[in-house]
Amino acid sequence: MSDSAIPPVVSLRRHEWRIANEPLARGGFGSVHLATADGHPPAVAKFIPKDPGAEREMLLGDDLSGVPNVVPRLDDGEAGSYWVIVMPRAEKSLRVYLDEKGRVPIDDAVQVLIDIAQALVALQDRIVHRDIKPENILLWDGNWCLTDFGISRYAEATTEQDTRKYAMTPAYAAPEQWRGDRATILTDVYATGIVAYEMIIGRPPYTGPDYRSQHLQGNPDLIAGLPIPLQSLLKACLNIAPESRPRPRSLLNQLKKSQDENSGAMHQLHQASQIAVRRRAEEERKRSIERSDEELRNELRETANQSLSMIISMVQEKLDDIPEVRIRKHHDGIECSLSEAKLVIDRRIDRRARWMDYSTEFRDRAFEVIDCAIVGVAFPPDQYGYEGRSHSLWFCDAIERNVFRWYETAFMTHPFSRKMTPLDPFAMFPDNDALLALEPVGHTHEIAWPFTPIDQGDEIVFLERWVDWFAAAAQGALSRPSHMPERNTRTWRLGNRP
Repeated sequence: MSDSAIPPVVSLRRHEWRIANEPLARGGFGSVHLATADGHPPAVAKFIPKDPGAEREMLLGDDLSGVPNVVPRLDDGEAGSYWVIVMPRAEKSLRVYLDEKGRVPIDDAVQVLIDIAQALVALQDRIVHRDIKPENILLWDGNWCLTDFGISRYAEATTEQDTRKYAMTPAYAAPEQWRGDRATILTDVYATGIVAYEMIIGRPPYTGPDYRSQHLQGNPDLIAGLPIPLQSLLKACLNIAPESRPRPRSLLNQLKKSQDENSGAMHQLHQASQIAVRRRAEEERKRSIERSDEELRNELRETANQSLSMIISMVQEKLDDIPEVRIRKHHDGIECSLSEAKLVIDRRIDRRARWMDYSTEFRDRAFEVIDCAIVGVAFPPDQYGYEGRSHSLWFCDAIERNVFRWYETAFMTHPFSRKMTPLDPFAMFPDNDALLALEPVGHTHEIAWPFTPIDQGDEIVFLERWVDWFAAAAQGALSRPSHMPERNTRTWRLGNRP
């Protein structure tokens, strides 16, 4: 909605406010404008569009006035197609402060953290912020205060796919948020730890682009020059397992003690504590890597399944209206028959165990294969024993690391042997024989067809080619390729080869 739609005057629950047309700031959920009312100092009004998920009780239900170091709400209500929240105008945000200073002196950073921790102590049995970051920390009335609780709850609650991206800020999101688990006050403790690192070293510990892996598997470096007690405390805030992070009260107490002078014995104790914290963090990181890899593979398998199912449906739709074509669609694929020719896409579920045993070796030496199937055209043997051709379909990152798609490829026997096979070229599963075929030196099998993407907009080219071969086979006109490989095949990458 345009800025002109913001009304110049709004009457809310307590007062009538005059609204400046030009916004002071914009965000994912609305805009902030200067607001004035008779007898009140200048304030700011946040206008949130009444989109799906922006229910009144979500945005306006919790009045946190009186909670220490939380920006109070002066007024709220609705104006046309907006919910409106009015708050005091703060001096500046921590983001502006960081942009001005770059880094914050340790003593000043600790005071900011103490202010935040005091707010978390008061809030831990009431509400979870879910989006603590420098933009949501404001200097008001001499203290650093949290703001935007309603907006954060709205972000978390919405079911609209196009607003889910606002539900967390990647650089500050805790591991449980990336996993889709329930956020707790310890989620806010994690984000506070991220803010601490950013204040002290000038940037967050994780800077992307793969934020998910960094938060789920990371172990941030120590901060040079930071007192040992504070170092241990901040590392603990960023523990991957929420239950191993300090509770808000403990965080507050430790922050207050962090810069006390310590005896030699206490210094040694803190050093021992820091070693224990680092050991625990490393153990959690390893467990998280194992869990995250399996979760990611499951997500990729589901993506592969949906994409291949769509391709199979496109085959059915393309051939459904052709007279005499018989179609049998099943859980593992599709089989289309015309005369004595068959066009088949088959996931071969019963053979999956064969190639899964090789998945680790394949990933280490080439690229990672998540799922596989075959596509082929077959017919009764001709006078030379030729029965058609089949290609491999692999859901993998064959071209660019960590970019997974369905790729089509095919194999042949070594050119010097050229042993005649019934299917030429032929499909292989991602097992050790296929791995050897990818090597730059010659082996029994070699690549006969380049790794060619067949999804994400390339389905039509794939379908046209196989329907053409199917039609030729039905007419008895599909013959063995005159030369192999049929195309330039060196399209894949090799990984960490031993």
